[in-house]
Amino acid sequence: MSLINPDDLSFLNPHSMVESIQLFCQKTGQPIPVSPGELTRCAMESLAMQYRSVWQALNELSGNVLTGIHIVGGGCQNSLLNQLCADACNCDIWAGPIEASAIGNICGQLIAISAIEDVSAARKLINNSFDISIYKANSSNSFDDQSVRYHKLCDTL
Repeated sequence: MSLINPDDLSFLNPHSMVESIQLFCQKTGQPIPVSPGELTRCAMESLAMQYRSVWQALNELSGNVLTGIHIVGGGCQNSLLNQLCADACNCDIWAGPIEASAIGNICGQLIAISAIEDVSAARKLINNSFDISIYKANSSNSFDDQSVRYHKLCDTL
């Protein structure tokens, strides 16, 4: 399975994302994904590996073992990516709500006019008002093996 570095500048605003993924794989000596399934899997697993890198850095910087990741906004609708992130980070993923920016703005306004007490009350209101999907990590160390290869790819270009 081929992996890319999602933070590589070649993916910033390419003319063709497919061509950019294929060129990255070619430059790094990996099999070149061709089919829609191969391209999707490459992109999704690479994003999950990037989540893992950031997750590990946050745990290290905070000095704590964080309990999970809350993914909000439109991206929380991708079940495959959410599950891959749970597996790669070996933690729970809470996905939702979709319209997080608008909801946060409304809660800020409700706090400002004293309609709700504080951020804690806003979080409770949100949790009681919107569906949050939970993804549990599958016990697999396949991402441990991929992690070493992923970091080498990120360091090569």
